[in-house]
Amino acid sequence: MKGKGAKEKVVTRILVSRCEVDLMKIRTEFRRQHKRSLYQTLSVSRPPCRPPCRQEVSVPDPVCE
Repeated sequence: MKGKGAKEKVVTRILVSRCEVDLMKIRTEFRRQHKRSLYQTLSVSRPPCRPPCRQEVSVPDPVCE
């Protein structure tokens, strides 16, 4: 199975490149429809992180990480 890692790297790079292209299209279309950037919308609408309660079992909040 020599060279498997190199093939995986190529496939990963292709997928990442495709995602970057798609994200740019999404951002452009979002700005066109909503007259503001996707980043601005997400940063404003994101709920604030809350500190864990000492009496409860703390579960990591994926939004805050």
